[in-house]
Amino acid sequence: MSSIKHDKIEFDCIIQANRFGWDGTEDYCVKKIDNKYVIEYVIEKLKKIENINKIIITVADIEKNKFFLDIASKNNVKCYFGSADNVLERFICALKDSKSKYVIKTLGQNCFIDVNLLKSMIKIIEANKNVEFVCTPDDFETKFTAEIFKSNLLLNIKKCIYNEDKEKIKNYLARPMSFVKANKDKFNVEIYKNIPKYNKEYLINIREKAKQIYEEGQTTGINYKNQIENGNFFLERYRFSGKFIKKQDCVLDIACGSGYGTKYIFDKITQNIIGADLNERVIQYDKENYSNIEFQVQDATKTTFSENQFDVVLSMETFEHIPLDLIDNYLHEIKRILKNNGIFICTTPQNDNGDIPLVPWHIKEYSLKEFKEILSKYFYLEKVYGSKNGIYTDDEKGNGMMAICRKKLY
Repeated sequence: MSSIKHDKIEFDCIIQANRFGWDGTEDYCVKKIDNKYVIEYVIEKLKKIENINKIIITVADIEKNKFFLDIASKNNVKCYFGSADNVLERFICALKDSKSKYVIKTLGQNCFIDVNLLKSMIKIIEANKNVEFVCTPDDFETKFTAEIFKSNLLLNIKKCIYNEDKEKIKNYLARPMSFVKANKDKFNVEIYKNIPKYNKEYLINIREKAKQIYEEGQTTGINYKNQIENGNFFLERYRFSGKFIKKQDCVLDIACGSGYGTKYIFDKITQNIIGADLNERVIQYDKENYSNIEFQVQDATKTTFSENQFDVVLSMETFEHIPLDLIDNYLHEIKRILKNNGIFICTTPQNDNGDIPLVPWHIKEYSLKEFKEILSKYFYLEKVYGSKNGIYTDDEKGNGMMAICRKKLY
């Protein structure tokens, strides 16, 4: 029996990085595990892949990103400075003189990237030259993976993006890979479905290592001085949910954290909003920084609010923090304080294998099926929007999800 021989092809690797994340706080790629920068682990792993032509760290052209020049020099890779807002153009320019026909793209924070998984994904490209873009399923842990695509696909992405509605263009230029995943019908996309199942010991081990970069109990805020607004998925959750909120609504933002979302709704839609969180220190911060907005210390599983008090309850990225034995208490309480026919809007990561999440302070990350089943016990589930790395779509699948629910009257 003869075996099919696949032609070996060369790749360039682009690592998207920044001194500060979209929210303006320090990016995980510049934190350290065992005294080595996270992005250096990414570089180290990419070098294990055969036929790599060059590795390029692509960063926004701002003064504070000169930090990456030393990392690039130390690790013998290149560093390209380009547009802060237009990440697609940054990629195109970084690869302008490249002779490689294929690209591996990942994030500087993905230090747990699975090299064997990438090698398997590469075989798809080698076997079928018509494939333009290879990725893992949307609900697979993004920190283990990357996207692989033809280098000339970037210009096609650009052409397609500029045919979109003007209000969407900026976000898509900031997240071009998300655009492809949200518009698979426009490109020759192959989903690599033979994803690995990691054993419990391995997941526990990397969860322990991740504690060095993810602070336990961390509440993400927004540093408005350093943030890049286009592509800021922390704010995008509130922007997207805003279409379901009216000016006359009485709104609660439960588990509001550092209050950036409460502030957004207050500034853009309605001033009839309360921000609430269990963390007294965080609420004190909110009161000091947003003195014109009402903030309260409240436990989402047993608040002191009145029955039928709110038209809308927002609860962004809360599910994954709630102890499993309190999930029903949490949803029962949201239902209690909602008015009849009131709306509950919640977001959470989507993970098809989330019993041991990589992020140490997440108790559990839910699959789409689990999320819908739990919500349906208490609410009419009107719609679930899947998030493709911060861009919400009508497709329920994503690495995050937002549910729009109505209070059940029985």
